[in-house]
Amino acid sequence: MIEIDMPKPYQPTTKDLLDFAQTCGLVEEKENFILLALSTLNKVSCGVESVSGSGKSVLTDILMMLIDPSRVYRLGLTSNTATVYDYEAVNSADILYVEELQKALNNNNPIMVEVLKNITEGKNITRTVYDSTMKQNIKQTISGNLGLVYSLALENKTKKDDELDRRVITFMTDISQQQNRRVLKYIGKTRFKKSRLKIQTDKTTEQLKQHVNMVLDLAKERVENPFSEFIAEKVPVPFVKVRSYITHYFNLMESCTKYHYKERPKYENMYFTTLQDVFAIHKLYGKMFNQKIHNLPQLGIEIMELFDIERAEKLGWKKNTEREQQALFVDEEGKDKVYLDVTKIHKELKKVGLLLKYKLIRDQCEELVEAGFLGKEQSGKRDFYFKTDEVEEFEDSFDFPNCLQAGIKNMKESYPKHYEDWLNLQMDEKGRFPLYHPITGETIYLDELKIIKKEEKPKEEKLKPGTLVVTEEAIEK
Repeated sequence: MIEIDMPKPYQPTTKDLLDFAQTCGLVEEKENFILLALSTLNKVSCGVESVSGSGKSVLTDILMMLIDPSRVYRLGLTSNTATVYDYEAVNSADILYVEELQKALNNNNPIMVEVLKNITEGKNITRTVYDSTMKQNIKQTISGNLGLVYSLALENKTKKDDELDRRVITFMTDISQQQNRRVLKYIGKTRFKKSRLKIQTDKTTEQLKQHVNMVLDLAKERVENPFSEFIAEKVPVPFVKVRSYITHYFNLMESCTKYHYKERPKYENMYFTTLQDVFAIHKLYGKMFNQKIHNLPQLGIEIMELFDIERAEKLGWKKNTEREQQALFVDEEGKDKVYLDVTKIHKELKKVGLLLKYKLIRDQCEELVEAGFLGKEQSGKRDFYFKTDEVEEFEDSFDFPNCLQAGIKNMKESYPKHYEDWLNLQMDEKGRFPLYHPITGETIYLDELKIIKKEEKPKEEKLKPGTLVVTEEAIEK
């Protein structure tokens, strides 16, 4: 008998998404593009917000190249009712793409504002109008079963309100000077033999496009996540906002499961999340998630790092002049704090490649004050900011080994017929659990991950990617 090696079915990885994006001209922004794609393919409302000219539209436009144009409704500048009257075209699409959100959120278009809010909540919006041709009232309904993708510049006066903000996942582009240099270098390369920049074959691109459009059809499919209860117990709970954002976190894991549906187990007409999905989303979204639930603005982490006492001492900063201290402090406690004004913050951010307008920095500082992480004191005509609280850790201290054990326990109890198959699909032939980094593709085995106890975590060195902080309880198990 002659054995014929049949070609393996195409099973894309998240790296295929990156290869496509980079072939189309994306420079870096790897986490943002993968998360944007996964969100969109599962009809999870999302958007890119950053300063003008920082590549927001590049991200969203490249993503739209992956999706069949007939499945996307592009919303530009419109009148109060134009989009509602075009409800049939809207309902025939899967994605509502708003290239500049401020155009849809202006004060003169309240109907469109309600349409967007309803879509982000998965609710239909119905409007009754009089049809002069038919001489009767008719109902115009826009389905809530749409995904929303948008871009928004931070400089715009028009902002999302809190209600809409908590319903969407937002990503911010890299605005550092290092990224500026990378973009300029890429633009220079495009002026000579541009074809050499193509890193994905036409065949793979076509297969990827077919795959993502099939994933869009899975938006209504149910996904079971045996790890969700464990994760919910480990997430910090600083503000009420976390109730909405934990949904985003789980939606992204669900999106990751569906994107890899060819490799994920399916029992009783449901797909099941694996530890790989948890690992991938935590690596891609963990830091952003923690920032959002703590009400930190887009540049909150970068600004707060400037107020670190040890960093300040290394730089040889003086807290303030004696005269300013007399005006600012009434007790000894204040003298141990790092006080910075907007000018100093602007200067220090510039050193790390973030050159921003003073107004934008001031707005970000005020948001940190409102969130309770910075305080503000006035000295003369200047406002001085100082750190008042720390952001609770999440991304570096997540306990993957215990997360796996919790998932195993839940599968044993709730799906005893499928638990062994579900577990075996995640192990290699040696019984080990390989985890693949969603960007580099590097394989990291669960039993080889470096374990650092929380109390032994280095103060000055940042943990390398793949490093886990595990509790004593996990080590004992």
